Amino acid sequence: MGYTLAFGSLMLSAEHVADVYGRRRAFLSGAVVFPVAVVIAFLALLLVLPIRALGRVGGAER
Repeated sequence: MGYTLAFGSLMLSAEHVADVYGRRRAFLSGAVVFPVAVVIAFLALLLVLPIRALGRVGGAER
């Protein structure tokens, strides 16, 4: 349900952006934002374990 609600609301927003700025510009901005977000999410996952391990080491020194 949450996915459908988020998708529907973003679809309406994307339609408005496409109407205002043009479909090509809206598509290209989405084509740039999506891969950047994927890379950021990948880096966040990649860094979670080392940061948690560092926190455990710091906590063990008490």
